[in-house]
Amino acid sequence: MNKHHIELADDQDTVLDLGAMVTTLWRGRWLFLLVTALFCLIGGLYAFVLAVPSYQASVTLVLDTRTEQVVDFESVVGSLRADSTAINTEVEVLSSRALLGQVVDKLDLVNDPEFNALLAPPTLRQKAAGGLVSLVSGSADPAEPPPSPQIIRERVIAVLAARVAVSNIPTSVVFEVTVRAGTPAKAALIANTLAELYVTNQIATKYQTTEQATLWLAGRATELQTELGTAETELKDFRATATITEKVALAESDQQLSRLRERVTAQTSKAAMTSARFERLAAAKTPQEKLAAASDAVLQGIFEATAPGGDETLKQANFDRRFNELLAVARQEADRDRIQLDSLRTSLTTLEESVRKQTEDLIRLDELTRKVDAVRLLYEYFQGRLRETSVQQGLQRADSRVLSAAVPPERPASPQKARIMAASLVLGGLVAIGFIFLRDMRRRVAVTAAELEMGVGYPVLGTVPLLQGRRTREMLSLLAGRPTSFAAESVRNLRTSLILRGASGAPKVIVVTSAMPNEGKTTLSAVLTQALAGIDRRVLLIDADLRRRTITRELVPADVKKGVHAMVLAQEWIDGIAYHDPDLDADMIPAEDSRISASDTLSSGGFERLLAAARDRYDFIVVDAPPLLLLPDARLMAKFADAVLMAARWNKSNLPQVRAAARLLEKDAQAQLTGLVLTMANPKAIARYGDPEGYYASGRVMKTYFRE
Repeated sequence: MNKHHIELADDQDTVLDLGAMVTTLWRGRWLFLLVTALFCLIGGLYAFVLAVPSYQASVTLVLDTRTEQVVDFESVVGSLRADSTAINTEVEVLSSRALLGQVVDKLDLVNDPEFNALLAPPTLRQKAAGGLVSLVSGSADPAEPPPSPQIIRERVIAVLAARVAVSNIPTSVVFEVTVRAGTPAKAALIANTLAELYVTNQIATKYQTTEQATLWLAGRATELQTELGTAETELKDFRATATITEKVALAESDQQLSRLRERVTAQTSKAAMTSARFERLAAAKTPQEKLAAASDAVLQGIFEATAPGGDETLKQANFDRRFNELLAVARQEADRDRIQLDSLRTSLTTLEESVRKQTEDLIRLDELTRKVDAVRLLYEYFQGRLRETSVQQGLQRADSRVLSAAVPPERPASPQKARIMAASLVLGGLVAIGFIFLRDMRRRVAVTAAELEMGVGYPVLGTVPLLQGRRTREMLSLLAGRPTSFAAESVRNLRTSLILRGASGAPKVIVVTSAMPNEGKTTLSAVLTQALAGIDRRVLLIDADLRRRTITRELVPADVKKGVHAMVLAQEWIDGIAYHDPDLDADMIPAEDSRISASDTLSSGGFERLLAAARDRYDFIVVDAPPLLLLPDARLMAKFADAVLMAARWNKSNLPQVRAAARLLEKDAQAQLTGLVLTMANPKAIARYGDPEGYYASGRVMKTYFRE
């Protein structure tokens, strides 16, 4: 890396330089004023000429949550609650298309050109669009079929909806409805009509609901009346046909039935015992069995007694007679108990049937009675609600009321001219500032020496202003005639920097080049030669730009035919070729026209021998070389040079191209770029951009030291 190469610090881009920002803004002040004025002009044109005035009128409504109980009746439609849900619902109702449609119909906004665009005259933009379509298509645009009345009405509702704003005042139940229109009276009329229809719709909704409830209650009451009559008739007929017993008598019958069941149970046991005794007696065959079955003391005595006279026949006869008596008595008792049991069972069955029938009739009677009572109760309730609802139809009131009616405004709400102008001013200023900084950020050219150094990375040895005159001869004569001018001193400043730059002494061979053409390198070569000759040194200027030959055409007479090619081909120094120019006060070797390639000429050893011979005869040799990025000539010459200067045109040369040329010089030619020169500069513009090195002071100070 070149020892003169300036390392760029990475953190320099992150430092916020307020002074540089202010300088950038000051530099673009005219652009700032122009853009700001343009925005203000556009804003003023819109606010004072193009914008159509619109007026706003507001009506205020309050959601009345108080319940005024005129009569102690329960209302069919309850009042609205003062919660967020109810409030938001009412806001949506106020801005609903149904309510806005009623406003459109009542005020006949369909026939208002302000709301119906079909009735408004065509705007300038519509006319221009129609003319453009006709011009492009070559024929008039065919007329579209008119929309239906329903579509027109929906469009008008949409336009009205865009001009209506409904808002709820925080922490309150107050709504504000704002309407925009073209005239103050129309805005107030639409706002008041909207509020009136909103309140009227609330009353109508309640009245309609109450009326529907009345009709339903009346129908239901009639049905209940018929049902009550049917139930009463059924109860009456049942009482006429059924045997109704009192509950007390029925309870006594239940007790009698219980006692009868107990008797039947007891009689059943008794009949079973007598029947079993009879069956035992009848089944006995032997005297012992009969005696055991009879269990009779008399019969036991007859059996144990001794028969009189020992007559066993008589004893047996007495025994059988007594046993037969006992058997007959047992039969009688069994038959009597069985007959009595059958009688009790018959009575029990009869009584049970009677009790069951009485119980069923009593239950049925209770059911019919309860049915009649229930139907009568419903009928009486519906009759009462019907009377209450009929009375409520005349007592309905809206849940909202108008708190403050809209009045025609005195001033238009839009356009807000002051705000538009202020916004235009601020917006224009911001856009201008952004454009100024964007332009400065995207700028790829150098305006000051500091920018050139930071952009390329090499030191700037001097800044040469734009010299007066169209040709090189005129510029040299001007500098020679004004030795104390600012331009002359700038060239001398460059000369001093170049001489002091070399560590081992002043450079002898100086190659002057540039990245691209028209960057002032040829003029720089000429004025630098003149400045070096001014310190009483022998100086040689070589026109090595063998293709353009600008110095040769402008400074060398036409009769001079030989130059660099002849000197290179001669293998030695030719005294007659060097031409002495009086304005330069130095010798020149021109560039003659030749068919030999310039690159071949410079690549040969003859050019190196030319420079070696010149070193012995001159103190300084200035070589005007072609641009680096277009031709290889400058790289070939740089190998033999002591110093290489690269010209960069003020506010013109592309910094990336200059950097590329410097890298190309170091990479290919292995040569060191001594420094940069900012050419064709505008001192006043540099002062406006800010000159951190102080090369360009104020005009009064410059007049003190320089005389033009």
